[in-house]
Amino acid sequence: MMALGITNNAIPFALISWGQTGITSGFASMLNASVPLFGIIYAHLLTGDEKMRPNRVAGVVTGFAGVALLMSASLGSTNISFLHAGAIILSANCYALSTIYAKRFKLPSSLIAFCQVTGASMVTLPFALPALWTSLEMDQDLLIPLLSCLLLGVFGTAIAYLLYFTILRRAGATNIMLATLIVPIMAIYLGVTILGEEITNIQLAGFGVVSLGLLLVDGRILPKNWR
Repeated sequence: MMALGITNNAIPFALISWGQTGITSGFASMLNASVPLFGIIYAHLLTGDEKMRPNRVAGVVTGFAGVALLMSASLGSTNISFLHAGAIILSANCYALSTIYAKRFKLPSSLIAFCQVTGASMVTLPFALPALWTSLEMDQDLLIPLLSCLLLGVFGTAIAYLLYFTILRRAGATNIMLATLIVPIMAIYLGVTILGEEITNIQLAGFGVVSLGLLLVDGRILPKNWR
């Protein structure tokens, strides 16, 4: 459980938090949509019941072409950091690996979620307290940020993981990772309307190619003999 907390919470949350200091939330969510692509490869290598099929091979190849297109947006813009975008890709790999790993736990979803998040908190607490103390010494107003973290913890993590582990058991690792396709749609909309972020055409094109890859992985847009 501690290992799951580190790979599924502590490391990716830290990478995403740092990564978004250099890129927009919408762009970060597009890169995060690559989770199923990495997951399919890891599932093929590490499990016995989620092997590669023709549609998944086609989806992975197409999806990684989209990721490459997205990453090229970092190289072509002075406002986007390639390193920060790379941090999001690393977090996607963490999510993919931990999803495969979590399949082995035959425990209630609520217990897995509780132990995972608690383990991650134990690991990150020694790093968080000094930062909190420094902020207090600088007399920063922490009420709104801490309330935001509380809301993220309750709705974006606790409740989300209760649903996550329930669906993982019923639908499998690859299927649940396809849900990351929904995240960028909401993140782009909220980023543009609330945060005033800008989305470039090359980012939208890259996300479109990634989305096509995920639809190929799903297989329902292909003939039956390709699934």
